[in-house]
Amino acid sequence: KEISVITPECIDRKLVRTTLADELISLSKIPREIQQKISFGIRIPCDHYEPHFLRSEIVLLGFDREGENNEMCVISSYGTIYICIKKIQFVNGKKETHYVAITNHKKIFSWDDIDDRFGYVVGFLHPDLTWGIR
Repeated sequence: KEISVITPECIDRKLVRTTLADELISLSKIPREIQQKISFGIRIPCDHYEPHFLRSEIVLLGFDREGENNEMCVISSYGTIYICIKKIQFVNGKKETHYVAITNHKKIFSWDDIDDRFGYVVGFLHPDLTWGIR
């Protein structure tokens, strides 16, 4: 299986997609049951996401289900891509979902702030395309 990988630029410590060019990569080095969950990837262009993700690693995203509470997900807001932790709370019996940026816990996105939900983080690939375990 092959997937598309985008490589955004890191501008002011934010991920911004400045080109529509994608890279195709093979998922042949990872287990088949995990391959089936993966929709596409994002190559990390900077050190800003350490220790979660290192420069040149590829974050693998799945969209076969909704992200769960406390799971890493990727969203976009006003043209910027964010890797976040999904938080689900019940307030006065009503379900509220927020996304908290992993690089700045004060950066919180409500449903109205989100342009697009890219999916949940399945895992990552090292630069040599081997399955990442940390």
